[in-house]
Amino acid sequence: MSVTTMTPLRFTGVWGRETTTGLSD
Repeated sequence: MSVTTMTPLRFTGVWGRETTTGLSD
């Protein structure tokens, strides 16, 4: 699940790092 694509750009800074390492698929 690409959560980074759904999450806003402002969250990609903090969330993107955690999501890409955890739920980046």
